[in-house]
Order: sequence, then structure tokens, then C-alpha cells
Amino acid sequence: MIYTNYFTGILSAIDTSSGTELWSCELPDGSDIVQIGVHPHNNDIYLMDLANFRVLVLSPEGKLKHKICFGIGDEAIGMVPPFIFSKKGLCYFGAPDGKVYCVDDKGKILWTSTIGESEPSSKISPVSDLAITKDESTIVAASFIGPINPVYGIDSDSGKIKWQYNHSKYTSINYIAVDDAGNVLLAANNPDEMNRWNSYHPDVLEPPLEEINSTVGGAIILLDANGNEKKIIEIPKEFGLIHVTGDPYRNRIYATGYTCYIGKHARLSAVWALFAVDYDGNILWDTLKYPIFLAGYTNNEFIEVDDFYIYLGSYGDVKKIDIDGNLIAEYRILPEKKSIISDLNLHGSTSIMVVDENERSLYVLCEEEKHHEKYGSIGRIYKLKPEPD
Repeated sequence: MIYTNYFTGILSAIDTSSGTELWSCELPDGSDIVQIGVHPHNNDIYLMDLANFRVLVLSPEGKLKHKICFGIGDEAIGMVPPFIFSKKGLCYFGAPDGKVYCVDDKGKILWTSTIGESEPSSKISPVSDLAITKDESTIVAASFIGPINPVYGIDSDSGKIKWQYNHSKYTSINYIAVDDAGNVLLAANNPDEMNRWNSYHPDVLEPPLEEINSTVGGAIILLDANGNEKKIIEIPKEFGLIHVTGDPYRNRIYATGYTCYIGKHARLSAVWALFAVDYDGNILWDTLKYPIFLAGYTNNEFIEVDDFYIYLGSYGDVKKIDIDGNLIAEYRILPEKKSIISDLNLHGSTSIMVVDENERSLYVLCEEEKHHEKYGSIGRIYKLKPEPD
């Protein structure tokens, strides 16, 4: 089954083979579910209810079992990292109160660790991303709202902070990943560089258009499991890195980001891009994805489904790309429709929800450019079966 809650206050369980709804349950009034996770040991369903500052734990049949409450910090953001489940049966999550939580399968909080407190101002920022090392000994966490906040390594059993990492230039950490070789990979950005290209503040100077092809504002940072810096891989042109994932066996690191270019009527525009580097820092290839606006954050994700392909969620479609950057196939999900903004071909956003490596299937959620009288935006879940090679 896959589970979805799409602005309706109802959690639905959907059969992956037929797409039929197996059951649904009404959630408590005012619930705002921003993350869903399924415990691999008992199939309990974990729901991050951001509006009420709690995690709801439901049985596989949709019955409420536990409520785990958390606090709120000084800054609000409508997103939190996904749940992490360990082989020991524990669940880890990050919350708006700047804390990482460890809970057992009965909903008991075993420990919390604060990582979102900015030292100069003492402001509490939300936890923005979490990862667990391959040996499950360390939780790696960051809060990117405060660009001077460190990346923390937290003991997964006790909650004690084992190490902190700061880079002097690339201080804004957007995404954390770990690979099978035990490396920690950070998608890191230079906030000064991002401000001069992204900001609409009247006091910020116009971006230096003459530097548009030489801008270096983002980097992939490689750490070992103890937080020691191994390599800084600077990425030219891609000044806003979003995601990163590593494949050490094929000597590949994939990342997404965006870069500036001069659009129609000398308008400063941007495009998302997927690119690959090797672990020595050599850029292997990059492929532009689709135009965007400079302000905003993507919820589209890229995921490596198998050993040789990457799948990209895009506006209304999914792209299949091999490890050398070649477009192999494109799945058109929504019919093409012109956007009223900048004449861009936007079709509604598409996010990769679930990857089933056994069935070699993708489940994607499309937010269509249609509206329902009661619920507003319409979303549909599609199952894609990659064609045989």
C-alpha cells in the first residue's frame, strides 16, 4: 500500500497493484500533514501534523495509537525532513523547535537533541534535514534556515552530539545524504552568493550579469562519518544546490541545482539542472531541466531507481536519464498547457513519491492545474512501469 493525505483531512490507503482505495480515515480537525512514513517493523503509519505540533502514529488499519508532541521555534517553515526508521525499531524526526527526536515503537520519546539554536541570536530554527549513517550509529542533522548553524553528528543511541561541522564559505546546508561507503554528502550554498542573485530587497545591488557564466556559489561537501572534511567540490554556474546523492561504486555523485541566464527581454531567469561529478571533483556532465522563478523551493525530487538510471520529477512528466546524462525516456503525465507566466510550458508539478525496486515501479503525485470546489487543487497518483530495455 501507499498512503496519501492531499489537503482533505483524510488519510487514504491505496492498493499499489490496482490503484483502488482500500480504506480511509478522517484525521483530527485542523490537521496539516506534511510528512508520512511507514515503520518497516510493524507497518505503523507516522504522520507529521505540523499545524498542531505533533506526530500522529496510526495502526496499519488507520486507528490512532499514539500522539507525540513537539514545540515550535522562532521561525516558521512549512516543511520538515522525512522520518528515519532504524533497524532497531526506532524512529527519528526533526521538528520546528530545532530538536531531533528519537522515539520507540510505543511512541515514547527516548531523547531529544537541540541543533537549531543560532549562537549569536539564540533564535530557534526548524530542523531542515536528517540522515543516518550506513552503520546507523550517527544521525546527521542541520537547520538551513540559520545559514551559520553547523551540521551536527548525533549519537543515535544516546542523543549526545558527537561532532559539529562548519565551512567558512558554504554555510547554508540544503540537503544531507549518506552513501554506501560511509560518506556524508552535503548540498551546500554560499548565502552571500545566493542573496545577490535571488534577493528582491531594494537595498541589495543588482546581480552582476557579466559574471553569469562564471558564478560559483554552491559546493558538494564530502565528510567522513566522524564529521571530518574530505573534499569540497565547487560547482560552476549552479549557485543554488538542492539535492545530492552518491554512488561510490560507479564513482558518481548526482546533484540538482539552479543557475541564472538572461531570458526574454533581458529578464534574469533560472533553470533547474541535474549534473554529475566524480568523487575526485571532476564534473562529468550536466543537463538543464526546466525554467523556474528565482524565488522558491522545489518539492520535486530525483531518485536513482536502479543501478543505471535516474528518474526526475518535472512539470507534468518524469524523465529517465542514464548515468552518463543521456535522456532515455520521458513519461508525459499531464497534457501540455501554456502557463500565463513568461510563456513557459508548465503543466502542474510532479513529485516522485515512492520507488518500488522489486516491481521496478514509480509512484508519482501530480498537482494538476485544475481546482475542486471543496478541496482546491486536484492531485492524482500515477504508477509508472519503466519500459524494458
